[in-house]
Amino acid sequence: MSQNENPALSPQLALGILAAVIVILLIFIGLVVLTGVTEVWAGFLFLLYWGGIHKLNMEEYAPAFIGALFGLVLIYLAHHLGELVGNPDLGLPLFLTLICVLVYFQILGKLHTFNNLAAMLFLTVGTIPQLAEISVIEMGKGIVASALYFGALGWIGAKLAAKKQAASEQLTNGK
Repeated sequence: MSQNENPALSPQLALGILAAVIVILLIFIGLVVLTGVTEVWAGFLFLLYWGGIHKLNMEEYAPAFIGALFGLVLIYLAHHLGELVGNPDLGLPLFLTLICVLVYFQILGKLHTFNNLAAMLFLTVGTIPQLAEISVIEMGKGIVASALYFGALGWIGAKLAAKKQAASEQLTNGK
């Protein structure tokens, strides 16, 4: 059996889950269209990281969200640090020094709330040359929209799962 197969799901249940996912995503897309969010891909990248890597774990929500936003700061610095210090020739060496320091802290396990793999994922994607002209503010709007919407759904799901677990334990202990 491959790593991605889930023997607990029947094809019918998987189809039902797919239908629910489609509805959830359509609602999200409708909301971002209504609010004028243009860089929806950034929101989906956040969802992919938090949902795919961390399985919508609420304990990882804040670090994923803050890390994604910190990644936007790093994207901005990657493109503008030279201008900010008044010497374009210093931009790349200063930025690479900053990245080395951040990777060092990651190796030590320090500053995880914002200096994490979400930050590095957004930095990696955000420095693709074809994306250089996209505003980090617009990317941020996509991340915030996704974090609010999917975070709320994750929170509701966690509360429902906790209630179900408590009821199950009460039944088990009551026997």
